[in-house]
Amino acid sequence: MMLSLRRKIILLVMGVVAALVITSAVFLDRWVRSEVHARLDADLAGGQRALQEVLQARAERLAALCGSLAAAPRFKAAIEETDRQTVEDTGRDEMKLVGADLLLVTDARGNPLGRISAGPLPVTAPALASALAKKPASDVWLVAGQLYQVSCQPITYGDTVSGVLTLGHRLDDATALRLADLVNAYVVLATE
Repeated sequence: MMLSLRRKIILLVMGVVAALVITSAVFLDRWVRSEVHARLDADLAGGQRALQEVLQARAERLAALCGSLAAAPRFKAAIEETDRQTVEDTGRDEMKLVGADLLLVTDARGNPLGRISAGPLPVTAPALASALAKKPASDVWLVAGQLYQVSCQPITYGDTVSGVLTLGHRLDDATALRLADLVNAYVVLATE
């Protein structure tokens, strides 16, 4: 059975059209995918930058609060008592004023004088060592399975470091939701 010339031409044209449609679909699919990936990458990078800026602003605010408290005469006087209950009572009052969730006060050797937290604190943390060397530092601590953004500030009398004050804000699901609203992206807080 022989195909007529007309049918051969129609089949040839249909084959060419089908090849063009398939090629166009493949090209369009690749182009759309690359555009979507580029936009997602840009959105993710923007969200990451915004989140870093927000966390940096939170760290700076916490450092300012911690620095002010470490320099306050009332707090220094409580530390000079070296009585754990006095330090913790004064710390508890100050924590309420600044909205902190964690407090640690150490002496000049890094020994705890008082603490208010949900669990044991990392008293050998690099941020504490830095503050004992007169260099305020910020960090994220894991305490009893909970993340805290902390600031460690030296408590000084003149040029002498008499201890370190550490204040922390909890980084929990509620914090992640607030951060997500601020940066318009999903935020997941995880530990290693």
